[in-house]
Amino acid sequence: MLLLDMTDEMLSVKESDTRIISQQNAVGSAAAALEHERISLVEKLRLLTDARELLEAGAATGEDVRKLQNEYDKGCELLKKMENDYREQQAQLKEITIQRSSRIKDLARTRFQAPFDGILLDITPPRAGEALSLYETYGRIAPDAPLIVMAEIDELYARDLALGMHCTINLPGGTLPLRLWEKSCTSHPT
Repeated sequence: MLLLDMTDEMLSVKESDTRIISQQNAVGSAAAALEHERISLVEKLRLLTDARELLEAGAATGEDVRKLQNEYDKGCELLKKMENDYREQQAQLKEITIQRSSRIKDLARTRFQAPFDGILLDITPPRAGEALSLYETYGRIAPDAPLIVMAEIDELYARDLALGMHCTINLPGGTLPLRLWEKSCTSHPT
């Protein structure tokens, strides 16, 4: 029995999935806080505009306007910081997603994969604990498709062949029954 240890790679992918969910939540939270601060800044600007109008009418003091201007300026700075934080959270999410893709590729490298579909004839298992190499042969596979044999037949016998005719090929390990599906004639210059 061949057993591949994929535990580390699988745990690494699951960890990435968890980090992605957590980071998506952080991005959503940053977006909500950013939107809340934008709304708050609009309200501060409205209060500042109203205070300026009241100052012109003599109904407010310059101190009130300076205080509201200071709050608005602080709000603008906070909004810039929050926008930077939001972009940073998005960048971290993108980085974690790229790391997950890399870990998925690492996991895929722990699987045996044949270059074509077929029937596994034999497998040469490595010794316990031995590291496997990429592109190394660890087994033999027979194609899961009809075997096509191309053979040269002397012209003397070629006229006796017909499509659908049964024939046998003698191989070192035994004989192989075949059926003639296509016949083509090519002459070779001598």
